[in-house]
Amino acid sequence: LRSVGGAAKSETWFELFNERLELDDLTAAKLLLSWPMTTGTWFLAKRLGTAVFDGYWSYCNGYSLRGEGRSFFRGLLNLLTARRGSAFLEATNKNLEDVPTRLILRALEVLNAELQDDNTSADTMVSYFLEKVFAELDLRDDLEAQAIVKQELAFFPMLNKNKRRLVLFDTMATDPELFNQAIQLVFKSSKGTENYQSTTDGKSPGRLAYSVLSGFRKLPGHTEQDVDAEKLSLWVDAARRLGEKSGHSVITDIYVGHLLAHAPVDEDGGWPHCVVRDEIERIGSDDLQRGIYTERRNMRGVTTRGVYDGGDQERELSAKYEFWQSKASLWPRTSALLGALAESWKRDAEDHDVDAEQRKLKS
Repeated sequence: LRSVGGAAKSETWFELFNERLELDDLTAAKLLLSWPMTTGTWFLAKRLGTAVFDGYWSYCNGYSLRGEGRSFFRGLLNLLTARRGSAFLEATNKNLEDVPTRLILRALEVLNAELQDDNTSADTMVSYFLEKVFAELDLRDDLEAQAIVKQELAFFPMLNKNKRRLVLFDTMATDPELFNQAIQLVFKSSKGTENYQSTTDGKSPGRLAYSVLSGFRKLPGHTEQDVDAEKLSLWVDAARRLGEKSGHSVITDIYVGHLLAHAPVDEDGGWPHCVVRDEIERIGSDDLQRGIYTERRNMRGVTTRGVYDGGDQERELSAKYEFWQSKASLWPRTSALLGALAESWKRDAEDHDVDAEQRKLKS
């Protein structure tokens, strides 16, 4: 119609066509999707009725929304009214820097509600767009850190924690209350409080909190240059105090241990950093040391080896921990912990040796 009669006539013809064929609203809306995504098309959809207009914005492609100025932002607002947060990200992919912060935040709220729908799942492109959105928000000076933290929590499972440093983790490293709140959501209290949330539901607060705790590796007081002993001690003491108050003393110590397991190497070549060694001795908690032990073991991840390879990899790890133990001789608890880790890798090496020999005999 548009190629024959131009924009004005084609709109009139479409209205007559729609009236004579008595198209249902959804069919009329979908026919308009092939038209250019311009204000003329939008006004035509509106003249055809609310149902056609709503149907159009419910199905239109965000990539097709181009332009600038008022018409572009009117289109963005229509997408948000139709609860099309993902389409908003598609439309703003190339010019996100021109979109006001408040509109981006509103789009994220709409997208979060959209993804909460059981019939909607996030695809790879949504994750890609979210990375761009958060990178853009990091540059904005009209946004409080807490607002970014809120959005990071909402989309936490979809964020690539290796590509961008989360404001959430930086905030947790200075605010032990956030750490304690996550603990309370995941683990039952010994005092019978009811903040605990099931972690079996993938969309539950408990599941989200568990993911946050598992990903939190930002050591309080750690900068690129060193570890601030006072900041670390203050944070640890506050976290343990809050854990005791909420009935989570043991699990708090374990998760503080998980955090300390990610401490840097010291200038003397030993691990952990001497400030963390001091902290382990000062606290004197077996549960905290158990947390360090477990996390260090788990940090290794999946390994591969040849069919007949023995435990050489584990012997290297054992030797490394023995070296670190020699550097920690002035810290008895730390030394004992490192010795236990060295022994655990040595046992694993022996087990792999036995397995390799058995496979050779069977071949």
